[in-house]
Amino acid sequence: MAAKLRIPVITFKEGLVDAVKQRILATDSPARALFQAGGLEFVTLPLPMFPPSHGVQAAAPGDKVDAEKVELVESKWELTEDQLEVLLQATIVLGDAHNCAPLLLTPETGLPKNMQHLLKNVQWVQGTYAGVEQYLKRWEPGTPPPSFQLTRAGGINGLAQYVFGWVVTFERKFHEAYAMQKQKVFAQQALRYRPFQSVTVGILGLGAIAEAAWRPR
Repeated sequence: MAAKLRIPVITFKEGLVDAVKQRILATDSPARALFQAGGLEFVTLPLPMFPPSHGVQAAAPGDKVDAEKVELVESKWELTEDQLEVLLQATIVLGDAHNCAPLLLTPETGLPKNMQHLLKNVQWVQGTYAGVEQYLKRWEPGTPPPSFQLTRAGGINGLAQYVFGWVVTFERKFHEAYAMQKQKVFAQQALRYRPFQSVTVGILGLGAIAEAAWRPR
């Protein structure tokens, strides 16, 4: 019997594994057959912690850096023996670029000193969002390309929702409301907003994302 394919998942996105499983089960593919036969497992790992000097965030982009991360002088990753074995054997990784790029492209500083032997067999990395800048800035032009294939999470619908979400955030003054709430200030007049019926949104762009953002649903 072939060994089970165990895929490490390194992400700040809650519910990602469940969404991936649902997508696999909804398609007629070898992945679904393997998953249904018990030969495919997704193993969610805790997030690594990088020192501020490494220039990456160890959690969701935009999260505040806590005191422990500020004091770090080298990377830290708390893993169980089983999780270490998963990374040792892994040929496929599912994870965020800001977490995976340091681990895979600059392991001498991205991985803790006692974990330098991990992630040596990776052949394919599936990103969790569209951006690949974290990989590009760690790859020196003129040097051999990485030994693994990198695919990103595309799709215009998610980006269109992101655009709409930010429009709502700014119009409803969610950031200001959050700041006032932390200060225990409840100034309703300062948070007055325009009704949607009176708001006109201008979109600069004729590409697929812009089209998806304005297309009526």
